[in-house]
Amino acid sequence: MNTIRFYLLLTLISAPAFAQDLGIKAPPKQAAPIAIENATVHTVSGDTIDGGFVAFADGKITAVGKGPAPRLASGTVVDGTGKHVY
Repeated sequence: MNTIRFYLLLTLISAPAFAQDLGIKAPPKQAAPIAIENATVHTVSGDTIDGGFVAFADGKITAVGKGPAPRLASGTVVDGTGKHVY
């Protein structure tokens, strides 16, 4: 009888742990283009661009370069002075 109570108690205690949703959820879609300019940009290939920019659209990197970021018609430009973008 004690064994049955033990397993019943163990089941009740551990049930919330199995009820969690551990699935990976997709981030929300990017609403508008974004550009970060005047930052130190570290590229995947290992190059460093001082005073560079990174532009994003639809959740993807669309441009990386040195100098001011391309002007966005309906997006946001973030000043990254003193910041590093990896």
